[in-house]
Amino acid sequence: MRDKRKRNHSKTAGCSEFKKIIGHRTRGERTYYKVQWEGQQLHTWELEKNLDADKVAEYKRKTASGEQSPPETKEKPRIGFQRGLEPKRIVGMYEVGETNALMFKIEWNGCKTRDLVTVDEAKEKCPQLVIEFYEKRISWV
Repeated sequence: MRDKRKRNHSKTAGCSEFKKIIGHRTRGERTYYKVQWEGQQLHTWELEKNLDADKVAEYKRKTASGEQSPPETKEKPRIGFQRGLEPKRIVGMYEVGETNALMFKIEWNGCKTRDLVTVDEAKEKCPQLVIEFYEKRISWV
């Protein structure tokens, strides 16, 4: 039988850093907090026990006093090498957009998500992975 307590309900939490709590809801006796993660557009609902107690206390204080957080500027989500992750392997190559730009789909160490990265950026930042990708697919005639 599975232990439900060990399941991680957050798909992005392992890949991103906590940014702030942006909401909450109560289901039965449990309180869930809507969490915004650095570099991610998606938010996750997390149990209070899974969050930093100081962040939860700060959120409760702000909501109790009616403080409004300053409006944030919309920033583009960080993808690819902008997230500071180490590339694990190249899993595919695609033509993207009207210009048919070549992009590699890269899998990252310690993260399940994969990002499209331009071929030029991959050649510059992980040339050995690019070589390995092409070596696996070369066919000698």
